Parts: sequence; C-alpha cells; structure tokens
Amino acid sequence: MALNKVRWYNRAIVYPRGVKGQRVNMMSMYCPKCNAESKLSFVGDSYEGPRRCWKCHELFRIKIKNNVLVACEPLSEEELKQMEEINALKNKFRRE
Repeated sequence: MALNKVRWYNRAIVYPRGVKGQRVNMMSMYCPKCNAESKLSFVGDSYEGPRRCWKCHELFRIKIKNNVLVACEPLSEEELKQMEEINALKNKFRRE
C-alpha cells in the first residue's frame, strides 16, 4: 500500500509516572480504506503489529521504525490469528 496515502503525525510525551520516564509516542493515522482517523500510542520509537480501524473494522499490519511509518498492509483474520498464536508461543518460551 502506498505510504503517501496514509497521513500521520507523532509526538513524544514523557509521563513522569506510569511508564517510568520512557518515551511514549502518540500517532494519528487515517484508515486507507474509509479515511477515519484513529490514534495509536506505543512505548519507544518502533512498533510492528496489527491495527484495526474503529469505523470500518478493516485490519492492517503496520510497521513503524524510528518514529516513521514504513509499512501499512491489509491483514486477514486468519493472518491475525496466526500472529497471535506465534506471539503466545514466543511469550510462553520467554517465561520459561
């Protein structure tokens, strides 16, 4: 999907409590399908994972590196389920 069709901004907010002074980024994205605005916050300067539009419920896989949106692709329900299963297994082995 062409990234120039996805409008976005981010700004850093440092919470004195709650996130132990880590940098928290806020991003506003516009859905490529219905153009509805949605907000996303994450700790650090990178994020990779699923994002669902609140209005049309379309799933997307987004990738943010160094506070820059580098990928936004459609994601099916089956792919989302596979991603969740893989992440659950990764978390299980990290705890052991």
